[in-house]
Amino acid sequence: MLVRPVILETERLLLSPWERGDEASLAALHATSETSLYVGEGVPWSLDYAKRRIDGWRSAFALRGLATLKLLAKDDGAFIGRAGINWYEDDGAHQVVYSIARHAWGQGYATEIAAALRDWFFTRNIADRLEGMAHVDNKASIRVLTTIGMTPTILRQVRGEPCQFFEIDRVSWERAKAIPSRNPNS
Repeated sequence: MLVRPVILETERLLLSPWERGDEASLAALHATSETSLYVGEGVPWSLDYAKRRIDGWRSAFALRGLATLKLLAKDDGAFIGRAGINWYEDDGAHQVVYSIARHAWGQGYATEIAAALRDWFFTRNIADRLEGMAHVDNKASIRVLTTIGMTPTILRQVRGEPCQFFEIDRVSWERAKAIPSRNPNS
């Protein structure tokens, strides 16, 4: 069995660096108008475009140790999507990012990896504030970001589209961790 390097592990997911040939999975992830609407250039991704994005993420990871990485199912290694934390120079902010393959929608993977990335980010003292962003019509991403404790900040145009920005800071994250769970099974 091939063992991949694991950057982050959750109950059901592994976050791993991109490998040669992964551009096919990434292009398939954003191959339709629906799955590419809010990402990249807003059009379905070609193999060449997916390869260029992976190359950029590999460079960013080598430089900062942060980037969008490949998301896999822990049990069988199936491609689930992409996720990570990216540094956005223009905004001067770290941003949690994720995109889940259509076959895995509705299973809680986005919330699971976004929460794990949030905790990884603050536990490693990378910075004191983490952002998230979602198109105003992307109700699923808005739900994920609020579920992991992010609060809305500004509404801003991104590539001509209205996007809601969110953030969580270290103080809010630490305060939330200190509150005992209301779940009697936890």
